[in-house]
Amino acid sequence: MGSTTYPAIPTEGIEDHDWVLNTENARACGYTVSIWTEDRTIMNSGYIGREAQRYVGFCLEEASG
Repeated sequence: MGSTTYPAIPTEGIEDHDWVLNTENARACGYTVSIWTEDRTIMNSGYIGREAQRYVGFCLEEASG
């Protein structure tokens, strides 16, 4: 899975799609995913830009069988 990049000045609008993490070949272990978002909001003729970061933890267990 590659990264998604956006031009400095978007011409097509905002992309909207699901994000998927393939864990098929991952070891049984605990993992943390960090998501960082940032926008380019301009308010009152000045750059404000909002940002947020979230962490989600999850565990993969050995397949039984």
